[in-house]
Amino acid sequence: MIKLKLKLKLILGVSLFISFSFLSVFCNAQSFDRSLKSLSNQFKSGDYSKVVSRLSVLKSSEELEDLYLYLKAESLKNLKRHEEAISIYEELIEKHPQSEITKQCHMPLFLLKLLKADEINVSSLEAMALKLPSNWQSGNALEKLHNLDFLKSGKRSRFALQALRRYTRGATFFRQSPAARELIKSIWKNADRYEYLELEWHEILKITAAEDMLNEIFDRKAPIPVAVTEKVDSTLLELYKAAWLCKTKRHNEGIKTYTNLINNQSVLPEIRENALQQRGDAYHFANLHKEAVDDYKRVLKNRHPASDLLAAEYRMMRSLFELKKDSECIATIQNLIKGKKAGSLLPAQIYDMGLKCYDNKDFNRASSYFMLFSENYIGHYRADDALGYTALGGKGKTEAGKLALNKLKSNYTNSFFLWWNEPSVAKANVKHKNVKINSLSKETLKKINRMKKLWGTDFMHFAQAEANILTEKYPRNFGLFKTLIDLASSHDDYQSVCGFGERLARQMIESGKSLDQMPLWAWKAMYPLAFEKEVRTSSEKFAIDPYWVLAIMREESHFRIDIKSRSNAISLMQILPTTGKWIATKLGEKRFKESMLWEPKTNIEYGSWYLRYLYDMFNKEMILASAAYNGGQGNISRKVEAIYPKLSVLERIDKVPMTETRDYYKKVMGSYYMYKRLYK
Repeated sequence: MIKLKLKLKLILGVSLFISFSFLSVFCNAQSFDRSLKSLSNQFKSGDYSKVVSRLSVLKSSEELEDLYLYLKAESLKNLKRHEEAISIYEELIEKHPQSEITKQCHMPLFLLKLLKADEINVSSLEAMALKLPSNWQSGNALEKLHNLDFLKSGKRSRFALQALRRYTRGATFFRQSPAARELIKSIWKNADRYEYLELEWHEILKITAAEDMLNEIFDRKAPIPVAVTEKVDSTLLELYKAAWLCKTKRHNEGIKTYTNLINNQSVLPEIRENALQQRGDAYHFANLHKEAVDDYKRVLKNRHPASDLLAAEYRMMRSLFELKKDSECIATIQNLIKGKKAGSLLPAQIYDMGLKCYDNKDFNRASSYFMLFSENYIGHYRADDALGYTALGGKGKTEAGKLALNKLKSNYTNSFFLWWNEPSVAKANVKHKNVKINSLSKETLKKINRMKKLWGTDFMHFAQAEANILTEKYPRNFGLFKTLIDLASSHDDYQSVCGFGERLARQMIESGKSLDQMPLWAWKAMYPLAFEKEVRTSSEKFAIDPYWVLAIMREESHFRIDIKSRSNAISLMQILPTTGKWIATKLGEKRFKESMLWEPKTNIEYGSWYLRYLYDMFNKEMILASAAYNGGQGNISRKVEAIYPKLSVLERIDKVPMTETRDYYKKVMGSYYMYKRLYK
């Protein structure tokens, strides 16, 4: 009996010990999850010792282990405890290779290892640089390697060229790589420090030309470096000098040089083919489109490996358009679409050609381009614009006009153009569909649980990035979208709420489904009642429509509080500091500071006052006031009202010469009507 009691006590003791151990681990994990805000504050304030000290007694939860390791590694790095930081970074990368947090750790790890670079480990650093997750990171790392003092000329040259290749990797003729510019300058300024073969110098010349930096070679008093002239055939330098002449508007000189190179049979075939294509470009930009088309056709027929066939086809397309050879132009477009290498520029080009025809009142010609656009890019943000202009040009009578209007009604029920063509739509209820909310997999729920812990913290951007990946991986998954929208809404993250709504709508359209099949909650996510209290207070104060304020805010910032534009416009309503100061004087605010514009209440109040001011200035025409909010009151007065006073409001505002403003007022008014249809 005594032995039995002892056994029971022993079992009880062991059980309690195990229970307390698990409880301790659980509490530590939970306390790490609950401590994110305070840890973040300490990290941001630079109290890295405190962060490391606290992390040493906290155990991470499974969902947030990568964040735990990230904070620890970053803090150790900032404390200059480099070896410890390297160890933690490597642990993080090994344990969580696919994490969004991990993607931000590769470069810091490389930079720490670079501090101890020597002739022995430089090759391993090169291999590490080449494996970095983005082309920019690889290029930047290789450029830093090339700057190491102990390198010999051969390795320095190799690292520099590899860096240029990474910076420009995947680049097309219409997209430059700004990150490469400083390295290009360095190479040409210090050319004698580099050892390249002729083919490598040719590659560098080609990259220099693509970055529009030939002035670094030809527009200077010093002669071309000997290191280049000794290695490079003189005809190659002539080729790029001709390109520089054309860039500096000396087309006749450039074209003459190209022609001499093309006709000289002793010149290498590669250089002659490059000269042929570049002469086509020179003709194209000099508006000699017939000559340009002839050269581009030869380039495309020859299909030489040295030629940029995509660039030739693109520019031939535009030259054919300028020559009004629409059947050939459209055939070229279709060929580009079929090749699936056209990139993001092609839809913009097709739309631009259609709009040029429309503005010239050549509506039949415009409809050919607009309808081609809408058929091939149904999820593009300009698809409804293309259909809308086709419907307007046909006035609902032509076959193309009728078809475009029907497509607008069925697929783009939130388009401003639908209201423009049929004003009664603005008062109609939004059609929607009750959908089944499907259950989520265990794996997805696990990821959602992680996002819940991150949302609302300073690490929310990691959760947002992971959510975006998830919604692209599982398109039109109503259960997933509803869960994420509810999660973002619970933290007043209206930017994400709106973004999820827009993504779901795009996925619906791209799958061939009408937006009428969207659930009501998804519509309201696209057009959320963001900062409702502040909006209603300000709109009542200045007697303006609250849905107009929301529409302006939606298109200005997409409800992002911390956004600042390149022109220095601040936060939700994108108010310039100078405008804010002026508004403050009008409101009697004597202690105005720029920092006040970051406060949602003040930003919305000032933006609402300005809307009322513009509304009165433009005789209570909301469309004109909206355009003025973007393009400036002076521009709308001088370039629209003064020139086209006899046209209707919509006809004259669509003649505004600023492309951004021409798009902007349509977006704002489209959002305004949707808000009214959903909530009023």
